[in-house]
Amino acid sequence: MIPLPKWARPYLLEKKCPLCDCQTNLKDVDAVGVKFRSESSVATLVVWYLCSVCEQYVAFMIDPDDENITTRDIAISIVDSIDSSDKKIDTQKNKITKSKITQKEFNKFIKDLKDIKNHDDFMKYIGIPNKENNKKDKEDNKSDNENENK
Repeated sequence: MIPLPKWARPYLLEKKCPLCDCQTNLKDVDAVGVKFRSESSVATLVVWYLCSVCEQYVAFMIDPDDENITTRDIAISIVDSIDSSDKKIDTQKNKITKSKITQKEFNKFIKDLKDIKNHDDFMKYIGIPNKENNKKDKEDNKSDNENENK
């Protein structure tokens, strides 16, 4: 989803997909741009919409309420809406999770990983024995079983 400037959102929400007649929504906005209409000397916002129902692209042109708005003003409003959307995402990343692992356990885990010198040690650390040791264990168990049977 590409965030739209606040002034453009109501316009899109009032529209329907011209191909399948389904109601539009903000999450299906795929791209935005600015176009200068030469016939009216007015800048307009162009929204490329990917309909989630018919899966077809549609371009909507949204004229701002202010006729004196420039292409630069529209571009700035697009950048501002993207910037404010990015800030929301950043604050969501900083929220505390309900993890069962403590910070102390996590730090120990990271330290242990840094201390591992080779692949075999790593495999042993995560509980997967290496193949040579596994073969030796099977041979030892086999010989123990043979001795018990005698």
